[in-house]
Amino acid sequence: NTGNDAASNWGETLCFEDVVDAAAATGRHPVVERFVLGNPELRMADNLDFQPRTGNLFILMDATTSVEDPNRTNDAVWACLPDGTDPDLLSDGCLRVMNLRDGEAEFTGIQFLGDGTSFLIHVQHRTQDGRAVPGTTDELLISGLDVH
Repeated sequence: NTGNDAASNWGETLCFEDVVDAAAATGRHPVVERFVLGNPELRMADNLDFQPRTGNLFILMDATTSVEDPNRTNDAVWACLPDGTDPDLLSDGCLRVMNLRDGEAEFTGIQFLGDGTSFLIHVQHRTQDGRAVPGTTDELLISGLDVH
């Protein structure tokens, strides 16, 4: 549920599980639970990937950006802990790990490498109405992450 900045609908990250259900026509039924609730800081969740060996979920925030307001938080990468032994099913906390200060760009696509200490991420440049600018996507390798 990506949300909508203009409507102050911050979005959320959902978990979907297809569970066995003998009473269902297909023998299974979907169960959907909220995992990360959006807020004014972590809004409009977009692409995501799990960090191997940790269970941490990395979420790309695809928020409305502005080159006119350099203090506004543009797109970001968040790392969210798995759910622990508390009574809810939500992540036990999220931390912003990267900010994108370029109001004409956004993070797109994240893919962890096998050992969990590195990931690939794209930075796509776009016009302010959201259209991609051909030939301006960069792929970055982020390395040195801790998996302990």
